[in-house]
Amino acid sequence: LTFTYVTSSKTATVNAYNGTDTDVEIPATVTYNNEEYTVTAISKDAFYENKTLTSVSMPNTITSIDNYAFGYCSSLKEIKVADGNAAYYSQEGVLFKIGDSGNSLVAYPSAKAVEEYIVPEGVVETLEGAFAYTRVEKVTFNEGFTTLGKYTFSDCEELKEVTLSSSVTSIGFF
Repeated sequence: LTFTYVTSSKTATVNAYNGTDTDVEIPATVTYNNEEYTVTAISKDAFYENKTLTSVSMPNTITSIDNYAFGYCSSLKEIKVADGNAAYYSQEGVLFKIGDSGNSLVAYPSAKAVEEYIVPEGVVETLEGAFAYTRVEKVTFNEGFTTLGKYTFSDCEELKEVTLSSSVTSIGFF
């Protein structure tokens, strides 16, 4: 893992992972120049196109994850979030962001083997590229879901069916 460090706040951002481990655990803290930094963010494309990664675990210190952080990770089956994280959680290996007026689906793992995925109740939107590059075949959105972010289903070659609820008010471009 490589990081960017902000000395004023003593925080660190995961910038990239180019290793070959199948399971990666992001640490809650890292040491740089004999100073301890809290890992609070994962940048865009941090794990992009990693072919060996099957599982990522993140600490409860993560407060920001950019779009496509896990894009094109062709072997990724599960994203885990430590208990006590106030900003994110995972359910059945899928990553969600906690929101004031409903939760957001952030990332569905590319290699998660499921024929049909039903988006859980309480989720009101997908963020940009949430299902991009995945193998999902069918997705169903519950009542109360309102917004499909742009590129939600980009490059989903096996996608056959999407069922939207009547509560959808916005569909981003594909």
